[in-house]
Amino acid sequence: MKRFVKRFSLFLIPFIVAFVFIELFIRYYPDTFNTKAVYIKEHKDVELLIFGSSHNQNAINPAQLNIKAANLAYGGQDLRFDSALFFKYVNELKNLKYVILELDYHTLEQKRPKSYFRQPWYYIYHGINKNRISFINKISLYSSSPDFFRYNIIRKFTPSSPKYVINKYGFVTYQEGKTEFEALNYDEEKIMSTSVLRLKNRHTRQSIANYKYNTKIVNNLIAYCDKNNIEVILVSTPLYKSYLSAKIHKKDLRKIKYIDSLLLANKKLHYYNFEKDKRFLVTDFKNDDHLNISGAKKFTEILNQKLDSL
Repeated sequence: MKRFVKRFSLFLIPFIVAFVFIELFIRYYPDTFNTKAVYIKEHKDVELLIFGSSHNQNAINPAQLNIKAANLAYGGQDLRFDSALFFKYVNELKNLKYVILELDYHTLEQKRPKSYFRQPWYYIYHGINKNRISFINKISLYSSSPDFFRYNIIRKFTPSSPKYVINKYGFVTYQEGKTEFEALNYDEEKIMSTSVLRLKNRHTRQSIANYKYNTKIVNNLIAYCDKNNIEVILVSTPLYKSYLSAKIHKKDLRKIKYIDSLLLANKKLHYYNFEKDKRFLVTDFKNDDHLNISGAKKFTEILNQKLDSL
């Protein structure tokens, strides 16, 4: 029996070592998510916090701002996680003056399910536990989504895979490979003619329950900021006309009416609506609702001017 246990233990050792290596690799290899977490923990002198989904993540480069900022926006991030991140760090940020909230077409009616695979990321990197996370997911990032991490590990070790560069803020400053619009040669006629198929499932969900839930989150966050002399800046990011034309009118109207009600009730609020801003050309977009790197540079420069004027 002892011999069997010893042999079995020796058999398991390579698998354990491999698992530990994979876990450590995906935890500490610099990517946009963990780089943002490291930055906010090491820079408690920031004056501006930026929240939102991939729209703000791809649009605002803190390196270009004249104010010390941390961009905590991330792809798929909803207002619940925005709020959790804000209240996680706000008491540690003694110099905080401004908060940017993304209020785009999809924002108020999006809510991630309890089973959302990225929830353990927020626990491991930020200590945020919005729902009950299993013990294994608390100690192993890989276990939260094995297929996702396997795919990304393979990509990272495949020489032909497109590479990208991120700065210390977790912002992508260089990326190989063609974007969707670049692949279409920025042909506006072709982009419009193919948009129906491309956008058929893009932010089409409507949910009054999510709308009510999210507006409460925004209201609470604004109320806290008002009491603590933090200015709230609401931002709607640039959108290409194909995305604008695909909007569901009732859903868009709910967002517009809500923002109008906020501005009417609170004169301290700032709202910058760039959705139809003519300064952004087709060549500034990587797809229908995300700016590319050069578009982000233009957007951040414009936003920086707005911040300077406050």
